[in-house]
Amino acid sequence: MRTARWLVLLGLVAMTAACSPVKFRVKVIEGELSTVQAISQNDPRFQGEGIADAEVTISQTGRAGDVIMRMTNANGSASIPLKGTGALSRPMGVVVRAQGYLPAMREQMPTPTPGTGLLILLEHIGASQP
Repeated sequence: MRTARWLVLLGLVAMTAACSPVKFRVKVIEGELSTVQAISQNDPRFQGEGIADAEVTISQTGRAGDVIMRMTNANGSASIPLKGTGALSRPMGVVVRAQGYLPAMREQMPTPTPGTGLLILLEHIGASQP
């Protein structure tokens, strides 16, 4: 009987975790070209300085009205929560803007999986071209 209770409890915990909203980190830094990349959250660029007050807009495809907008903090970081249990199965669009930088856009990309975040590079408007 005790084993059955543990199995039921373990099953409930697993179902709760599976239904939890998806959340991933975003880091906005200066780069030579404005781009959006999905990378490991262990990448050292997530720890460095970033661009503060960048506007990050995520739009999930397949569901009307699911648009999340966050501003980066003083270190250029933000956390993006996505609604629903199917968030990982739906592609998303990304637009990032910051004053003094060219915007980065990606119309459609897979939603970052656990352990993965978005690294956004923004090109400074005054940057010299090679």
